[in-house]
Amino acid sequence: MAKGASKSAAEVLEGQEASVNTDEPERALMKAERRVLEIQTKLHRWANDDPRRGFSDLFNLVHDPAFLLVAWDRVLGSKGARHCFSDLLT
Repeated sequence: MAKGASKSAAEVLEGQEASVNTDEPERALMKAERRVLEIQTKLHRWANDDPRRGFSDLFNLVHDPAFLLVAWDRVLGSKGARHCFSDLLT
């Protein structure tokens, strides 16, 4: 995966005008989920094609806004989050 080839969640929505009372957070999450799934699928395919292949440059995925958004959504959706983050969820 070449550096600079990936788009962040902010870049995906770039150029779209923000308006009041829209579903942009939901759209951003949907786009982020699709992006994460596409990258996971690609990595899975590469690993199946060459089981000895190493993935040494995955740091860019760890701090990618799309991956962070999806991870945060999954954390908030977990059973433990209702207890730990109850003040944020109300």
